[in-house]
Amino acid sequence: FDLCTPKYPPGFDLTNEAGGRNAEMVCSMGSQKCTVVYVKRISGWKCEVNCDCKDTIFTQQMNDFCTSLGDCGGYVNIAGQTTDDGYKSGAGQIDLNQYKKYARNNPNQNPAEPGNLSFLFGESGGAEFNEDYGLKNAMGVGGIGFAIQIVSWYAAGASLETSISVALEQGGTPGLGIGAFGNALAAAGAAMSTAGILSMAFGMDYTTALIIASTAVVAVYLAWGWEAVKAFGIYALIVLVILKYIIGIGKTKKKVVDFQCLPWQPPTGGTDCSKCNTYDPFGVPCTDYRCKSLGQTCELINKGTGQEKCIDNSPTDVSSPRISPLFGTISEGYEYYDIQNTGFRLVDSSDKACIPEFTPIEFGIKTNKPAQCKIGEDPLQTYDQMSEYFGGSNLFLTNHTNIMFMPSPEAFKNQYNLTDEQIKSLGEIDFYIKCKSVNGVVNSASYTIRSCVKPGKDLTAPRIARTSPANGAYVGYNQTQQDLDIWINEPANCKYSTEDKDYSLMENSFNCQQDLENYGLYGWACDGVLDLGGNNEFYIRCQDISDNQNAMSQSYVYSLEKSASNLKIDEVRPAEGDEIFSGVEPMTVELQVETSGGAEQGKAICYYDFGNSEVSFYETDSNYHNQEFNQITRGAYNIDIRCEDVAGNSAEASTSFRIRIDSSGPKIIRMYYDGGMKVITNEQAECRYDFKQSFKWDDAEIMSGDGIEHIGDWQLRTYYIQCEDEYENKGGKVRIRAYSLV
Repeated sequence: FDLCTPKYPPGFDLTNEAGGRNAEMVCSMGSQKCTVVYVKRISGWKCEVNCDCKDTIFTQQMNDFCTSLGDCGGYVNIAGQTTDDGYKSGAGQIDLNQYKKYARNNPNQNPAEPGNLSFLFGESGGAEFNEDYGLKNAMGVGGIGFAIQIVSWYAAGASLETSISVALEQGGTPGLGIGAFGNALAAAGAAMSTAGILSMAFGMDYTTALIIASTAVVAVYLAWGWEAVKAFGIYALIVLVILKYIIGIGKTKKKVVDFQCLPWQPPTGGTDCSKCNTYDPFGVPCTDYRCKSLGQTCELINKGTGQEKCIDNSPTDVSSPRISPLFGTISEGYEYYDIQNTGFRLVDSSDKACIPEFTPIEFGIKTNKPAQCKIGEDPLQTYDQMSEYFGGSNLFLTNHTNIMFMPSPEAFKNQYNLTDEQIKSLGEIDFYIKCKSVNGVVNSASYTIRSCVKPGKDLTAPRIARTSPANGAYVGYNQTQQDLDIWINEPANCKYSTEDKDYSLMENSFNCQQDLENYGLYGWACDGVLDLGGNNEFYIRCQDISDNQNAMSQSYVYSLEKSASNLKIDEVRPAEGDEIFSGVEPMTVELQVETSGGAEQGKAICYYDFGNSEVSFYETDSNYHNQEFNQITRGAYNIDIRCEDVAGNSAEASTSFRIRIDSSGPKIIRMYYDGGMKVITNEQAECRYDFKQSFKWDDAEIMSGDGIEHIGDWQLRTYYIQCEDEYENKGGKVRIRAYSLV
């Protein structure tokens, strides 16, 4: 994938929660999921798509990408100390010692270029597509060939029974001149069936497999004739069906490898704080930022005095964080129950019992000092062995929030072949929490959160939690289709219709994810394509995959707002062919655009392009768009403009203008008497006169008039006159003597 990352990754302020949350938002852009696809072959399961994602190369390159966004990922501080809690990867850990070479600034070193990770996420057709292609085409072409053979015998006068029998035994004859063609098609079917076997069983490229299979069919024909080719094709087709549908060769399974990019964290404690105070060979002073990077307890004192010093502000704190419920933060209808020093139960307020399945519940814990907390399902795990941060945050905080989502084990009974005993045990869930202070001290005994899913059959229909685009979103003026993603609170199948009707009667289906590992922030995702036409309102219903197959009794009504017209660019300034004059360079030019129409009466985001790449206007997201350029020099400029509104309506325009720099002063082209001393200039100017040869502009008399005509008092004396244009360019001084003609 292509992404623009900072040339010099920015630092984050992690000394307060607001700065930490901002860091989390930036770093999260480096979080990615990669789906590894395995295909079943004769030799067993074989990885065929995104195989690099299961290896440490995935973690390595994703961490490099993560660190390029800012203070993110696993990295090193200026003392050469590395920390690895800035990332989490399903493909294992990497050796962070490789980053120690960046601990010191090198003024001669150019910034590293970001790598290209496209090979990790490139789409692949995979073997499954080729195998299905081979199977379907083999059955289709072979079947057509066999049918033509039967027709050829029947047309020649044989009965239908005889035609079928002869076709099975000896193939086609020139009854209507098409039997030979039928033989050719049967041979093609045999080749495709054989190619499907080679591709499915051994993972061979389908084109290569088809060449080998075709060679084999030709060899069979040369050795034994058409009857052998037919038999060869039939047996190959049978073997292909057995391999695919009985043995399961060609089946796929997926593994999602998750990389989480988190804010980089300084080492715990403060043993290295004093290193900030030592002389730096590059002359970089000890700043608050550099001091804090050396340890969680480092603090810069005497700020602004010239006597700054980085110290360890809590060297003797060796107590572990104390954990308690975060009262005031819990979803309505639920409560903390049976609270003890070692933990609590999370229950339904109505009966102090288990919580409903597929219900996200927000809750939290509080620590008596800033701490980093993790959550796991094994009480014997150490802090370092736990893989999940509480609430997904690796920040050192006192208030920690999390969202618990309890799936129903019964809903996955058939999918994972769960026994009743397994369903019962999975319904009782205990979570164990350990927290680490900024000094690196961890509570030795886990803090336990207990909860359970309400037992019994799943009797609740699915619920649509979110849509994208949002309900009521705008669509383009000429748009005929709309991609729609929906998220539901439990695994299900979903359909839609332009009429409100039962789930079973709806005509159009979504493609829904149903595996447990597919659960995301908003639930399980489904995607589909809506045909707009004259319909902008759709009815959606879902049915879960439990034994009861609970379906929604009421439709979720999803509507779209069609744009009233296309988006238009009404005016661009400077306009095409404009010439702009200035007396200095670089100068300032404002590019202004006005838009109308579209989804929101001209409201849009506009971009300008000088021929390199599109850049958003500084002032945009309305029907007026403005961009100021303050470094424009003389010359011709061509600018392409593109505007797009919320519905995807777009409009394009361009403008060409020229910047001319006036660096010469105005010229006096005529002087004469006309009720006074009248002066005509070749451009708009201000003119002044004096009778002293030592003419000084600031002391001279200003002539009346404006533009190019200027007039002063008439005296029979020698005038010294000079003019200045609007850019403060002064022309040469002119000397003239006034005479009387009377």
